[in-house]
Amino acid sequence: MSLYLPVPSTWSTAEVVTAPQLRSDFSGAIQLLSHPPVFVGAQTTTAQAITAITDTPVALDTEIIDSVNGHFLTSSTSTYFAQFQGWYLTEVTAPLNYTGGGGAFAVGVQAQQNGTATTRFGMRMPNTSGSFSVAAGARLCQMAVTGAVGGSGDWVSMTVNQSGTGALSYPLLNGSSRFPRLAARWVCALTGTAPLPVPSNDAFPSPFTTLTGTVAAGGTQMVPASLAGMTFYGGQGTTIGLDIGTPAAEDVVTTGTASAGTVPITATTFAHAAGATVNVPVDAPFFNKNIRDTAAFLQYPPVMQRQYLGGSPIPLASATGLPAIGQPIELFSPTVDNYNASNSNGWAAPVGGLYYVHGCVAIASQATTTVAAAGITLTSANYNSGTTFTMWGGAQSAVNADPGAPSLITACTVTRYLRFNAGDAVALAGFVHDTAGGVILQGSGEYNCRLITIWEGA
Repeated sequence: MSLYLPVPSTWSTAEVVTAPQLRSDFSGAIQLLSHPPVFVGAQTTTAQAITAITDTPVALDTEIIDSVNGHFLTSSTSTYFAQFQGWYLTEVTAPLNYTGGGGAFAVGVQAQQNGTATTRFGMRMPNTSGSFSVAAGARLCQMAVTGAVGGSGDWVSMTVNQSGTGALSYPLLNGSSRFPRLAARWVCALTGTAPLPVPSNDAFPSPFTTLTGTVAAGGTQMVPASLAGMTFYGGQGTTIGLDIGTPAAEDVVTTGTASAGTVPITATTFAHAAGATVNVPVDAPFFNKNIRDTAAFLQYPPVMQRQYLGGSPIPLASATGLPAIGQPIELFSPTVDNYNASNSNGWAAPVGGLYYVHGCVAIASQATTTVAAAGITLTSANYNSGTTFTMWGGAQSAVNADPGAPSLITACTVTRYLRFNAGDAVALAGFVHDTAGGVILQGSGEYNCRLITIWEGA
């Protein structure tokens, strides 16, 4: 299947509907939106060993889906290469089969964008001796440079890092229920029209009405029972059919605007009785709203990712338990916000709908840090009777002893699908319990704080 990004037509008065326009506006949009680029790969047959204190790409030996052939099982097996431009939500999860003592485990997304590769980790948690640690993460990645698999185009991959005792290598766990997985799916075009309303899916108007009164042979005006579909087209030059399917069927052309329900037309050849069928053209505003704007919205829906990338240190104060409203985390650096719906303090839904929401909180933990969590603070009539509160992810043990790593870092995530009304507010929140009073948020390097929102449906 050959995908392309449609450029929806702007329809004008009295325009003739052509097959190329319909292919672009209907066929192209349906093909892209019903079969968007998506890849899910996993490691299910080989337990890859992960060397300590080394960012390691995870080889993917199983393809669950690869709709545009951006991955090979025989070469560059850790990497998914862009075959179609856009913003991609990339999610990763990996379990580590750990048998040592101490240390930590992290999973993240490495992405090459315009020739530059960067890594952003998700969860980082303490290893559990004799058991397994499962870490997850997400990142919104721009893929603008397409190319062959194994080439120089943009790509994404899953990377893991573990700091086991004694710099030993420990294998990733794989099998029928627990295995490393990378999922990348196209969620938005790189450019488009915004803002637009959520498509309303209006019903198409009736394709016909009837004559009120008669039109004699040679008549130059008619009175249809309804002007629906002809109000906009009432200007000169619109073709209208009379007595469709009868021996007296003929086409006439409007010669001016409708007045008092009367439509001026070119002289008829035949007489037409009261009640005769009159075809109704679909007008330009209907096409522009329900075809052009629908396609434009769905291929460029609201997406947002903001990050804290360091700078002035931001403290995260200690709390004894998960509060009803968590400490807000300022995110100064937008990666993408195509509806201009966010600032450093948070994001407000630009339109209503179902949204994917992901948050990551990374902290410079200490020996005195015990527990941490990431949360999503909401103000929405759909939740908690409209009262602001924080929806927490799972609280996790902090990395407070890591002899094999150069620094102590803990990272937590939270992911939800949430239904919002336009204007509902969202912010990233963090929690930590630290007997010394608090920690500093992590912003530089491969660990940072971030918030992602993606419109998924009405």
